[in-house]
Amino acid sequence: MFSKLYYIASVYAHSEGTLPLQLKKTKHLKEHPFMKEHLFLMLFYSYLMTNIMIKNIVNKFPEVAARYESIDEKTKYEVDFSYELSFQ
Repeated sequence: MFSKLYYIASVYAHSEGTLPLQLKKTKHLKEHPFMKEHLFLMLFYSYLMTNIMIKNIVNKFPEVAARYESIDEKTKYEVDFSYELSFQ
């Protein structure tokens, strides 16, 4: 019982915990016309923001930059291209 109470209190105390609950409650919106029209765009924005975050972290931390340099060229190209695209 206490673990469930703690979970509920914790979810509302930390914003990252509210998102899964909100998504769970909105699954019926999957068929909504607005969602169908804008889903790709929202996913693309999320993809761009993730790549921006990756580049910002790489630029700030030398240890991460060293690890970033060791990943495959295709992935680096995608991250770099998306990052540059975001600021054009």
